[in-house]
Amino acid sequence: MKRVAVIVLFFLSSTSLFSQHSSVSISDDFKIKEGLNKDQTVTHSIYYNNNFYTVTNSAAGGNKWIFSKLYDITYAVTLSRFDKDMKPIGQIELENGKKNFGPLVPSMLCFNNKLYLAYFKASNKTSFSLYLTRVDENSLSLSEPLTLCTIQQENAGLSGIMSVLEGGLVYFAISPDNTRLLVVCKSAANKVQTIVLDQDLHVLNQATVSVNLSSFDISSAVLTNDNGACLVISSDEGVRILGITPDGHKTESRYNPVGGGSRK
Repeated sequence: MKRVAVIVLFFLSSTSLFSQHSSVSISDDFKIKEGLNKDQTVTHSIYYNNNFYTVTNSAAGGNKWIFSKLYDITYAVTLSRFDKDMKPIGQIELENGKKNFGPLVPSMLCFNNKLYLAYFKASNKTSFSLYLTRVDENSLSLSEPLTLCTIQQENAGLSGIMSVLEGGLVYFAISPDNTRLLVVCKSAANKVQTIVLDQDLHVLNQATVSVNLSSFDISSAVLTNDNGACLVISSDEGVRILGITPDGHKTESRYNPVGGGSRK
């Protein structure tokens, strides 16, 4: 239990560290000029090698939100590059600007000193997949995408859409030496999938485990030295700490801030 307590304290004191790997945010220094891309939303920006790189969504597909379901929410995705003075340098529209992406918004990350784009696409109305592709910093061309995980999700109506869009379904964490990437997905209602990639995006290991909760969000994650994962998940039933070993074995503990916890 001492080990669990130490891990929990680390999570609670390092919120800003984790958020740089998982949250969709905009650099404090980046501002879009009024009127530029007014029909788009900047979902993420990265400052890299004296340039700003942004990924934007078009207005969501689906004519009327009140009548929409989850898989009606589709976007066109645009990658843009700006110099340090915010002057546009380059721009590409993925798949010729077609609204083929969604329902979750795309994001960018810098891993092993390379730029990557993470995006979602649905192939049917029961699931959608997460893809990762490398972005050329000069031309903005994309490499062949890697399918990371598929998330099983029913075609929720209006009342359930926001719980999916804001549900903490995916989390990225990078090792301290910047050579390994951990991807965590809530692949089904009570399942978590972890994938560990090396610096060339080769899969080192992956595991899928069940979680003893009816619903939950992935709040934080760290990659261990032996390519295991330690996760913090939140639910209406409280906070749980999940340890997943490289061979897929799981430990699950309740977090009790008063002191102590229980392991399953």
